[in-house]
Amino acid sequence: MEKLRSAHQDALASSVALGLHRFAILTAQGGHGAAPNPAASISIYHRAVDANHVPSMHNLAEMYEHGIGTEKKPELAFHYYARAVSRGHAPSKKALANCYRWGTGVEKNPQKCLKLLQEAVEAGCTNGLVDLGDCHRDGFGVSVDFSTAVELYRKAADVGCSKAHNRLGDCYRDGKGVRQDFKEAFRHFKAAASKGESSAYMKIARCYQRGEGIRKDMHSVFFWSKKAADETKDNSAMYIVGVLYGAGTVVRKDLSAMYSYFRKSAQLGLPRAKTALAECYLHGYGTEINRAKAVTLYLQAVDSGESDAFVGLSDCYFDALGVDKDLERAFSLVERAVSAGNHYASFLLGTRFAKGTGVDRSDSNALFHFTRAAKGGVSQAHVEAAKFLLRGRGTTSDPARAVEHLRAASEDSNPEGTVMLAACYRLGMGVPASAETAYALYGKAAGFGDHEGMLELALCNIYGDGCLKNFAEARNILQELSDQDHAEATRLLALFYYNGEGIPVNYSRAAQLYRKSYELGDMEACCRLATCYRLGRGVVKDLKEAFGLYEQATIAGYLPAGAHVALCYEKGIGVDVDLEAAFKQYEDVIEQSGTYPIQEDRQFFSRHLIRNFLLCCERVKGSAKQAGKETHVLKKLHKRRPPYISLRLAHNYLKGHGEPTRAEKAFTMAKEIAEEGKSAYALRLLAHCYKHGKGTSPDEKMAVSLLKKAMEKGSRKARITLAVWLMKAGDETKNPEILGLLGDAAKKGSTTATIMLGDLHYDGCFRFGEKRYCEREIDYCRALELYKSAGDRPEVMYRKSRCFRHGHGVSKDSDISFQLLKRSSEKGYPHAQIQLAKIYEQGGAGVERDLYRALDLLQKAVLHLGGASRGVALHSLGVFLQHHGPSLQLRISDPTIFSKESIRALFEDAEKANNLKSANDLAVLLESRRQAEGDLEEEDTDSTTHAFQLFQKVAEFIPRAQANLGICYEMGIGTCRDMQRARSCYEKAAMKHDMVGMNNLALCLIDEKEYDRAAELLREAAKSEDSIPILNMGWLYERGFGIAQDSKRAFVLYRQAAKKNDATGLLNLGTCYEREIGTGYDAKLAERHFRMSEELGCAEATQRLDLYRSR
Repeated sequence: MEKLRSAHQDALASSVALGLHRFAILTAQGGHGAAPNPAASISIYHRAVDANHVPSMHNLAEMYEHGIGTEKKPELAFHYYARAVSRGHAPSKKALANCYRWGTGVEKNPQKCLKLLQEAVEAGCTNGLVDLGDCHRDGFGVSVDFSTAVELYRKAADVGCSKAHNRLGDCYRDGKGVRQDFKEAFRHFKAAASKGESSAYMKIARCYQRGEGIRKDMHSVFFWSKKAADETKDNSAMYIVGVLYGAGTVVRKDLSAMYSYFRKSAQLGLPRAKTALAECYLHGYGTEINRAKAVTLYLQAVDSGESDAFVGLSDCYFDALGVDKDLERAFSLVERAVSAGNHYASFLLGTRFAKGTGVDRSDSNALFHFTRAAKGGVSQAHVEAAKFLLRGRGTTSDPARAVEHLRAASEDSNPEGTVMLAACYRLGMGVPASAETAYALYGKAAGFGDHEGMLELALCNIYGDGCLKNFAEARNILQELSDQDHAEATRLLALFYYNGEGIPVNYSRAAQLYRKSYELGDMEACCRLATCYRLGRGVVKDLKEAFGLYEQATIAGYLPAGAHVALCYEKGIGVDVDLEAAFKQYEDVIEQSGTYPIQEDRQFFSRHLIRNFLLCCERVKGSAKQAGKETHVLKKLHKRRPPYISLRLAHNYLKGHGEPTRAEKAFTMAKEIAEEGKSAYALRLLAHCYKHGKGTSPDEKMAVSLLKKAMEKGSRKARITLAVWLMKAGDETKNPEILGLLGDAAKKGSTTATIMLGDLHYDGCFRFGEKRYCEREIDYCRALELYKSAGDRPEVMYRKSRCFRHGHGVSKDSDISFQLLKRSSEKGYPHAQIQLAKIYEQGGAGVERDLYRALDLLQKAVLHLGGASRGVALHSLGVFLQHHGPSLQLRISDPTIFSKESIRALFEDAEKANNLKSANDLAVLLESRRQAEGDLEEEDTDSTTHAFQLFQKVAEFIPRAQANLGICYEMGIGTCRDMQRARSCYEKAAMKHDMVGMNNLALCLIDEKEYDRAAELLREAAKSEDSIPILNMGWLYERGFGIAQDSKRAFVLYRQAAKKNDATGLLNLGTCYEREIGTGYDAKLAERHFRMSEELGCAEATQRLDLYRSR
């Protein structure tokens, strides 16, 4: 009974102690709405300890150890840990072991520490494994053994210990006890953080900052640093967060937040944070300017040896900020900073000497300090030193030494240095010129996000400098720069849309980009925007706005705009005509153009400006003073202008480019220059005049003689011209001489001659229009060899793509063919654009169908072709618009291009260029228009007669035209009805496997009851998958004419035609469902197909539906 009473009392005491323990925890943490009160919880813990509650002993010891709710009392902490250990409490064993390790309330004792940790581990305390591992790591009580430490950490980590993951991360990061592995280190740091180990936060941030085990990500650096700063009050984390708020690159710039975090970190004693906070007070970043506080903070940081503080304080003495100016002390502080390893201080001093800020300007001193800073590893100092060496500032010019500095800067990932080094390679300054190396360096700078490097890389891709031209890549780079408000890149991007380089022409988008670039300060963009307003491209046409923009760009110093202003005054564009003002403006522009940096693509000055000025001179009728001005300017032009400009002007006179032909003037100019005996171009131009009687009487012998003189001067074009003349003469005995001339030109490097010889082997002849010359056997292999030797001109790539497409001289490869064709098209070769348009129109074979792209390519081809080739392009564009107009016009800004009038105009222009297919399609268009206008009884109208004549003209060459001619004879369109002639036309078209010819001939044979041959023809015609022969073939199967009757086969064919939205096919399919022809009865399906047929305009379908409704 006594034992029971004792047991009951013990249980009651234990229950009370447990309640006190829980109440103490609740009091310390603040539960049920009460505020935390650690001090009160201590007395409650004491009552629980008096009841021998072991966990309370441990918690009380922790409060005394860390000073929670009381002062730190290490002896009491040790006492209560020891009491808990005496009662077998495992966590207390670990805590007591740490007391022996760190001397908390007792002298350090390694043996007791290790023994207690081992007991704690054996008792299941996971954290004990970590502390035991720390002992092996640090050599406390045992020899240093990282491998054992890692093994212990791993055991703890395996059971989820966050500290163990943190320690393992350290080991993998530093390569201690394991092979260095940043990825594994990062994984353990993340695992520790996910389990609440706050000390891992900054380690994760550093991994993201350095790219160790994970790609660099400054957004993640900010996230983890801020987490560490806010949760753990880590002063380094606070400093980093302040830096990132100030930079504004990964988070919105917030100077107030920057100042706040710097202040918190400085209060915790971080010297570099004090330096940063001093900068805030010095310049008023996020707070009011307080230079006295700034100096005080700099002095505190200097006392801590912070080298940046030396620099900041030196600036105060240089510029008298918060202290009196004292150059001696300022220089002393700089030297102390350099001695402390801060070579950036020397760089800043070099900058002061270069600009004369706070000191007297001295290029030699600036170069000295830049060189010293460069030796100390300051990459920007390499760049500045290189600038001085290239320009000869403070020393003699030394490009080779400058390149050494730039190479060092580039190796140190300095974007500006990398771009400058690329420019040296491009221009051959201090190093052999290498466009490829320059391109690679621009790419490297672009990889750093450097705007200048990205822009130069885009220009390389545009012009093919050091790489193949790649408009798509250039456009992507320019778009990225434009998104960052880069003015020049935005203007260049606008050019892509304006000219349609690799993308459809989009004047509206171009105008938007020009405006954006202009608003960012680019005056060339201002000039180009003015041109958009002048021509009404992408904006509403506004000549006054155009003139205003031209004038604004001229005032800002953009010289080409001045030439536009002159033209506006001359032509009255947006301003009243004022020839005097125009002449004066031209004079000013030409005067300035002698010193203006004209780029290669600004041919404005070499052609349009001079031509427009001369035309203006002809129009201005003024005083002798005015004539004197004119003579003065012309003399300047004559001195500055090389002969080729005069020859080009003569060429324009001869061809009538931009103005009426002036053959006599051209002949005279060419003769004057040719007589000097220096210009082969002049001899060729003069030979052309004599050959064709331009400006002089025809004299073929003189023409040939002049060409031979040009050949003696090494002119390859003269050889080609003579070969073509001999070819067109039609004398086959001259064939060896023709081939010899072309072969000689090809050997001398003429790409044109090489291409011509390749075409000879590919086609087996030379072709000019419909005529063939120098016929021989086809040799595709030799043709491909010649094409390959001709380089990468767009016309060469087009021909090579043809070889790969058809497998001529090489294995068939549609992918290579497409890429070559695409590159040729991007370089503006019209024939490639036509072929590529067909591929985009059809799609398939790895190419996505793109009708807008196809339309854009065809429009470009039409703009750039002439003669018979232009006819081909016009016809292709007309056919394309006919077929795809309805599906495209909703998204095209000018839908009128799809009108029948526009398409007819295209076919007419193509027909004038002797394109036979266009003649046929034009005739079809004319006849379809007559039918649409209901002119069925008027059989001799202009349109039907013209259509008939066009069919007649090309029937011999175009099978479909032959079939269409048969329809004209059968229906009496543009001629008298004549079934015999119709039948003959159908026969001829059918022999050439034309679908319409075969179908119509079959119908004639059915009328004549020749069913067998009719069936044979329709079967062949149906292979074209056109609905008409398929329907007719179904009709034969349904009735069993010429073939065995097969209702099911008829049903299948009708259904095939119906799927093509053929009205008759839908009607016949409905009839099958209604009358059980080849299928079961289904009234709903019959009615449905009759309705679909009616919607397509079938009158008989309407009658059938009326019958259904009447039922």
